This record gives sequence, C-alpha cells and structure tokens, in this order.
Amino acid sequence: MPLMSHTVLTDPEFSVPPVPDSPPGGVTWLRPSVARFSSGTVHRRRRAPAVAALASVDPGSLRLRAAERGDGPVEVLAEALGLPADIADEATANRIGVLVQACDATKALVADTVPGRTDPPVP
Repeated sequence: MPLMSHTVLTDPEFSVPPVPDSPPGGVTWLRPSVARFSSGTVHRRRRAPAVAALASVDPGSLRLRAAERGDGPVEVLAEALGLPADIADEATANRIGVLVQACDATKALVADTVPGRTDPPVP
C-alpha cells in the first residue's frame, strides 16, 4: 500500500468526517472530544496540548530508553510525559472502565442531592 503524501493530507477534499452526536455517559463522549476526530479551529485547539506535551520529549532519548530497558513504546512515552511506566497495564484500563461505567450513576447521585428529589440515583 503506498504511503499517503503530504498533498493528500492537506487537500480539503480529504477531511475528517464529523463524529455523530453521542448520548451522555459511557465512552461515547471521548471520540468527539479529541483532536483526532475533529478539524479546523477545534482540531488545532484540541491538538495544542498534545503537541506541547510531545515537544518536551526527545525522540532519541525514547529510543535509547526503550533499547536499554526493553520497555514497550507506550511505557517509555508515558514515563517521558511524567506518568508511571505501568500506565499501559491492565489495571489502568480497568480504572478507565470504572470511570466510564460510573458516568451515569455519578451524575444521578449528584442530581439526587438536589433538595426535594426522591427518585433513586440509579434506576
């Protein structure tokens, strides 16, 4: 498969398709909230923090660390960004899962603190 050229990447005919609106809760909020699935001004705003974080990382030192320690690329990059190297472990995925699954329940619990409200927080 041929590599995409810079021309294709900058051609306005080849744009990112819009992400459909998603219901609140769950993980569906993530896709329309990241730079990868946006374009124009929104893309530039969302991309800026990622670019700034990556600008602080020297690719050469990443290669060196990965070769010396035998860590995978995610672990080495995570550590270079100030995160624990084990962020890519199964435990992290499960913590994210808890946060995603708790979205609706937590929102309902917060709403349940409204005076006069008597319905159960989680139906």
